Amino acid sequence: MKKTAILFFSQTAAREAASKNFFTKEKNIEFARALISKTQEHLKSSDLPIFHSHEGNQSGRNFGERLTHAFQSLFDKGYESVIAVGNDCPELENVRSDDVETELNLGNAVIGQSARGGAYLIALNKTQFNPATFKALPWCGGQLFESLCAYTLAQQNGDLHLLAILRDINSLSDVRQVLRSSKLSSYFKKIVAAISRQINLDVPRTFRTVSIFLQSAVSFRGPPYIG
Repeated sequence: MKKTAILFFSQTAAREAASKNFFTKEKNIEFARALISKTQEHLKSSDLPIFHSHEGNQSGRNFGERLTHAFQSLFDKGYESVIAVGNDCPELENVRSDDVETELNLGNAVIGQSARGGAYLIALNKTQFNPATFKALPWCGGQLFESLCAYTLAQQNGDLHLLAILRDINSLSDVRQVLRSSKLSSYFKKIVAAISRQINLDVPRTFRTVSIFLQSAVSFRGPPYIG
């Protein structure tokens, strides 16, 4: 049995589409499904077991309680460490789960900071997990990253390894910014290129070649952008 498990902590595509305003209501779910699929495909590149936690199998009154319960459930299954990621960071494809697992095996916690001050990846060993304190962290605030760092260092078990700062996406404006990243593969860029002709995303011309399976996704009008 592997010592480390991956916790894919994500809403279902329907819930994600309802809570985030990427494009039109009709196409939000299609885009959310693509993001989830992309993340799952990347996670499968490692040989670690993957557990998908979503609103259908989570318990808790708020984000902190739900994430804490998801971590605890994997520790209860016998895993010694957990790598938690979401579905809203396309640049996650640059992070190797094997490298994170190596740090965990050395006794270190691992955190990947998002550009907003949150975290796109949280990896903890069982000895670094304090449910009461973890649950109480400011999960919906801009100080989450700093609080996570303070939390892990306070556990006094191992060191803290920080990953590169990456962007997450929660709005159409975020999509525009992430699309210009040199860290992305062509997969995500093709997804966005499939809709860019209709909503003026200002996509570089080299990304406007749309794969055949995405061509059906271009026939819609996007919402007005307020900047």
